Amino acid sequence: QHVASAQNIQLKINGVVSTNFVYSNSSELMTFSTSLVVGANMIEITATNSAGQDIETTTIILRLPDPMLPPVVTITNPIANPSSSTQPTMPITATVLNVDGPQNIQVLVNGTSYTGFSFNTSTKQLTFTMNLNEGSNSLQINATNSAGQANDARTINYRKLITQNPP
Repeated sequence: QHVASAQNIQLKINGVVSTNFVYSNSSELMTFSTSLVVGANMIEITATNSAGQDIETTTIILRLPDPMLPPVVTITNPIANPSSSTQPTMPITATVLNVDGPQNIQVLVNGTSYTGFSFNTSTKQLTFTMNLNEGSNSLQINATNSAGQANDARTINYRKLITQNPP
């Protein structure tokens, strides 16, 4: 305010003098565009007139969003592949990293989509109980985000225990 023209204004961006700005005498507004660096950007404006000078500074901090990492799927129970069971159900647990939520996860049980799983977005743990058919059962967990996709799979062999009564 109270300067005769743009010649009475000095703009420094990160310590470097810039003349790439516009000053309007009628509105007493100064405008400029600049590229920012990641981190702190120091803007300093000095205005001078016959009464003296005034210096104003501000810092603009530029933070870029974290780059999206591709998903990571790790089935933690059962660990073995293939796995065997004599029980008709098996607790399934998996860790699914770098997804927003269950909408980014697909569970396939014996080739059929299964939506009855739980996913904790804080712990990144997926859990459910899988019903097993006699013989070979397939489990596949897929995860997708904008950076890619991942999956982990298990084969679980269920053999029903047959108890024989003594003769």
